[in-house]
Amino acid sequence: MPGDSAAVAVAAAKYRKTAEAVGTAVANLDRVDAANMTGQAITAVLDRIKTVRGQLNSVEGRVAGAASALEGYHPELAAAQSASLAALHEAEVHRSAERRATRAANDAASRHNLSHDPVEKGDAKADYDRACGDLERARNDLSAARARIQDAIDQRDTAATSAIAQLSTIEEQSPVKDTWWDKFSDACGKAADWIEKNLQPLLDKLSKILDIASIVCTVLGVILSFTPLLPIGAALLTASKVIGAISIGLGVFSTVIVGFMKASGGRQSWGTYLGSVAMFAGTVVAKKFLKKGLTEGTFAGLTKIMKVSKPGVIRSVVAKICNNEIKLTPLIKLGASKAAGAIVDGVKAGGKWAFENLVKPVSTPPQMPQHYLRYESCGGGSGGRGFAGAGGSGGSGGGW
Repeated sequence: MPGDSAAVAVAAAKYRKTAEAVGTAVANLDRVDAANMTGQAITAVLDRIKTVRGQLNSVEGRVAGAASALEGYHPELAAAQSASLAALHEAEVHRSAERRATRAANDAASRHNLSHDPVEKGDAKADYDRACGDLERARNDLSAARARIQDAIDQRDTAATSAIAQLSTIEEQSPVKDTWWDKFSDACGKAADWIEKNLQPLLDKLSKILDIASIVCTVLGVILSFTPLLPIGAALLTASKVIGAISIGLGVFSTVIVGFMKASGGRQSWGTYLGSVAMFAGTVVAKKFLKKGLTEGTFAGLTKIMKVSKPGVIRSVVAKICNNEIKLTPLIKLGASKAAGAIVDGVKAGGKWAFENLVKPVSTPPQMPQHYLRYESCGGGSGGRGFAGAGGSGGSGGGW
């Protein structure tokens, strides 16, 4: 049974300690209020103290109520978990007994049906009856263990419902309400936790792939710009810019937006957030200069090669490319195939993740694992094999 009763107990203790600290603060304010002090300024201070005291009283009641709700829930959760574990162990024992009894009944049935010795057939019948009794007891015990597991689940759910009702009542009756910023911060924190767990690893991998693809497109675009495949080179350079922009967009989402959500939700400090944003901005600038230097350097290098190379050599290479003596198509096809494969794998992984985390939990509620056995009925069942012969009660395939 899921749940951490120890963590709930720790939270309850923290709430209780906080409530006691607030109560101490209220008592201290009462002592100040009771002091014999006069003067216009002192009067204004005392009026403010009374206001603060009233607010602290409300806070104390709210925190103490939360502590009481958790203090009532965590023992029930611990007891339900202990009971469910014991019942699950018993269920496993009874399941094993059911398997053994099933095998023994089947073996006795086979011995009876194959034997022609009346004594052996009688012994087999006695073994069969004994195994049927064991099987029936094992099934009854297994059903009882399953019922105890369900009772433990119901006990936990009842305690949880009670705790939620107490917290809801405190929320409704307390004059201290969460501000819009409190609600916004809580929503941002939860959203950041979900993104960090489910999307961030995929975004990190995709960002690395896009960075590599941008560099490859840049280099190939510059090289092809010196060949008759100039339009392809220009397209690759444009693609490099588009891919770079997408990569920067992913970085903005991961660092700026998600970082803001984490800072708002208290998952990280604002100083850490600002530092990560500054580092991200520096990385973007560095990538831009790196790509610019790579492009200009490649252009300069190829231009120099063309100047020092004999025109005949260049014409020969270009002619071989145009005449398909130097095959560029297989390389382009290979690259496209690898890219398509990566996209397909990414779509498959995304679909699998969506099914496992979004569809399956909704369409298939958690259940206790079921095990299926093939066994013969111990009398009266339509699926039993029974014994060959006449008389008595058995499966539909024959009787004693």
